[in-house]
Amino acid sequence: MPWMAIITGLFAVINGISTLIVTPEEKIKELEDRAEELNNKAKEAKANYRTLDNSIKKIDELKEKRYESAEATEEYQNAVDELAEKFPQLIGGFDEAGNVILDTTNAEKVLAEAREKSK
Repeated sequence: MPWMAIITGLFAVINGISTLIVTPEEKIKELEDRAEELNNKAKEAKANYRTLDNSIKKIDELKEKRYESAEATEEYQNAVDELAEKFPQLIGGFDEAGNVILDTTNAEKVLAEAREKSK
């Protein structure tokens, strides 16, 4: 009887160890998945940088014209709101009408960080 318990115990140990062993195919798949994940993150960082950079340029252009007409003011504020929605860390406050005011100092910092992540 004790031999049967020892043999059963050995089979349990061997079975437990076999679940810890990773086949080369599994490791390759794991590495491929990780590489794809990192590639997707890099693409996302580049897209975020382009979005942020383009949005800041658009807002700078619209800023000069925002007092020329009600439509220009609305277009400017829509661009600011859109940027603030995508990058809430750029919100510097709100005016008396409840419109977002961008923190332009922080915008340059966020842009620099996004540029660095996109490399």
